[in-house]
Amino acid sequence: MLHNLYKFSKTFIVTVLLMLFTAFTIQSQSESAEVIITAIKNSNLEASKTHELDLLNLNLTKENIANYYLDIGYSFYKKESYTRSCYYVDKAIHFANMIDDNKLLSSAYIRLGNVFLLDWKNQQAIDAYYKSINYSKKIKDYNNEKIALTNLALIFRRMKEYDKALKICNSASKFINEDKNQINLITIKSEIYLDLKQLDSSLYSIEKGIEMSKALNYNAGLIDLYIKKGIVHCFKKEFKKAENYLNIAEEIINDNNIDNKKFLINLKYAQAHCLYEKQEYNKAILQLNEVVSLFGDSINPRKGHVLDAHLLLSKSYKKIEAFDDYKKWYARYIQLNEKFQLNQAQTVSKIYKEDNEYLDSEVEALKSDKLKRKKANTYVLIVFSIGIFVLIAFVLNYKRKQKSNKVLFNDLLKKVDALEAADNKNNTSTKEVIIDDTKVATVIKGLDKLEEQEYYLNYNCNLRSVAKKVKTNATYLSKIINTHKNKNFNDYINDLRIEYTIKRLKNNKQFRSFSIKSIATEVGYKSDYSFAKHFKAKTGFNPSYYIKEIEKLNEI
Repeated sequence: MLHNLYKFSKTFIVTVLLMLFTAFTIQSQSESAEVIITAIKNSNLEASKTHELDLLNLNLTKENIANYYLDIGYSFYKKESYTRSCYYVDKAIHFANMIDDNKLLSSAYIRLGNVFLLDWKNQQAIDAYYKSINYSKKIKDYNNEKIALTNLALIFRRMKEYDKALKICNSASKFINEDKNQINLITIKSEIYLDLKQLDSSLYSIEKGIEMSKALNYNAGLIDLYIKKGIVHCFKKEFKKAENYLNIAEEIINDNNIDNKKFLINLKYAQAHCLYEKQEYNKAILQLNEVVSLFGDSINPRKGHVLDAHLLLSKSYKKIEAFDDYKKWYARYIQLNEKFQLNQAQTVSKIYKEDNEYLDSEVEALKSDKLKRKKANTYVLIVFSIGIFVLIAFVLNYKRKQKSNKVLFNDLLKKVDALEAADNKNNTSTKEVIIDDTKVATVIKGLDKLEEQEYYLNYNCNLRSVAKKVKTNATYLSKIINTHKNKNFNDYINDLRIEYTIKRLKNNKQFRSFSIKSIATEVGYKSDYSFAKHFKAKTGFNPSYYIKEIEKLNEI
């Protein structure tokens, strides 16, 4: 009996000691791992390799190692050190593959996709998210699948593939969960509708997201969505409503002491945009200067609203005729935009971005406009002083203008006839141009071919797409057009489009029956405003006047 008791006691003590030793070993390893991980996070790439060996020498499971590497990768992701973040996430994936851990692989590929997403490597990000979706489907991890789909929608929106982005949003919506990920999905959907100028659809999604954010007490979602709601009403020219919703977003930030630079930039830029639309340019400038100060010393053109703020600031200075400031900020915008285009394969479509053609005119021309406006103001004072005479002069001037317009219209018809007659001749003369530089000759032949194919009518026709088709880069193509076409790229494309339009309107009755907006879309313009502006600059008339006069001729 005593012998058995002694034997049992001995076994019990040994077992307890082993358990204590194991626990101590695990704790010791955990503490050692924490120290090594901290060292890796704080060391340069060369020194970190030694620490990585130390980590592998610990008696850790492959699952633990994979999770540690994911944590390290995330720390570098937060520091915007994307190359090192990708390096460690790849290591995590390696160890997760060794143990066929689908859950871990699903999460790791989302992390990898996020790194590529912020590093603007769109295709790599898409590949990573689809891999995450495949692993998620295997284990029915609907949450990770929805996260991956949401981020895919974000990328396709960035690439302006809006139909595909909306389809992915709808696919992700089947995972019905009122959580933060669902709100993020709704937010992206509202942004896509905003890009498409489908304001009511965007507003519907925003209100749905706000309701859900309130239920979850999700302040980040509320701030973002109220800013977007303000943006929608700004686009609708409902400025009081826009300001109200932007103020609500600001109150949430202040009441909760939220120190988030991204929210502040988004809010202040939206407020500045509303001020600009209200023609309160000085107030817009003050607000935009605050936005620029939030960017810090190292301005990254890939960050939200960096390009937009510089563009809007230059436009605001132009409106108040502060030309030195206009030149300075427009130059900065051009510099940042060139840097952005140089580093990215695909540019971002910004919420507020308008045609850069708005600012294509030369500064000297702007100064001339300023002088003209000053003279006009003087004339206004004279007009007020002579009263009734203005009314009489207006009537007489109207009649003269009608006659003058008729003369201009007849001149334009002659130009149209000349253009039609010169088509074949122009084609021949282009072929006869002798160019020593073989590369230049090849590019010009490519441009001629694109003109014959009427590629300039394509909605997506831009400097980058044309450069790709003629197999050169955008900078080189721009120089060739400046040299051999004696105009910049925008003027080159606009001239082709307007010449095509005036000929087709003259000869095609059905085309004349289209709305101005439909005509604009048909010939490659994003808006009827942009089309009408360039049409008038080229012909001296608005498109509607030209169509009306052509119709009168055909009735005779």
